[in-house]
Amino acid sequence: MLVSRDDIEALSAFLNQRYQQLAFSARCADGSVLTTDKAAELLEFDNRNDRRIHGLTIEFRQKDFAERGDIEIRDKGDERCSWTVCSNDDSRAQQVALELGQRIRACRPWYSWISRTRPWLVIVGFLLLFFVIIEWQQFLRSGNFTSTGKPVPESGEVFLIALPILLLLGGLIFLLELLWSWLFPKVWFLIGRQKREMEKRERVRRWVFGSVIGATLLGIIINYISAIFLAPHK
Repeated sequence: MLVSRDDIEALSAFLNQRYQQLAFSARCADGSVLTTDKAAELLEFDNRNDRRIHGLTIEFRQKDFAERGDIEIRDKGDERCSWTVCSNDDSRAQQVALELGQRIRACRPWYSWISRTRPWLVIVGFLLLFFVIIEWQQFLRSGNFTSTGKPVPESGEVFLIALPILLLLGGLIFLLELLWSWLFPKVWFLIGRQKREMEKRERVRRWVFGSVIGATLLGIIINYISAIFLAPHK
């Protein structure tokens, strides 16, 4: 979720039209909590890296305690956002909850589906697919799988071969996880300095994806040209 000033102002205006009291509670990276009843005060927060907002709770209610609700946005756990609406009028509660859901879903960035995918799953999936393709190619050529009829190596040999590979793979996955989380944060509040920070990350994303896509297309073009000019002529 990318939560901008406009999103918070729009939510505040929508809730102020229907409820008498609002309360904002922002949790910061240094453990401090900012509380206010005015959205403007929250939006004036400097939001430095060391005190970056990583969670926000908006509570709303009427003087009648039965008419109340809250919205919670967080970067911890499985759920990024949840909202609750309590009312003695079921149709009113349904209407408010539906509108809140539409407004909150509009905060999803284009990379929302990417942030739900982890690099280690992608790497493991590609490795499994790679080995499966190799095995089936061997089977189609010879009628036997690679391991058929070959002696099983000793456990010590397997350990010596597998250990450096696993260490290298683990280090690569660790670095990719850090880069992935930096490029595709699950929750970000575009307030104060963090708006410029996200603009910087957006530039890095364009450069990374542009390089990968460009290199892939260049490789395809080179292979295609090579196949044309280097093919044996009859």
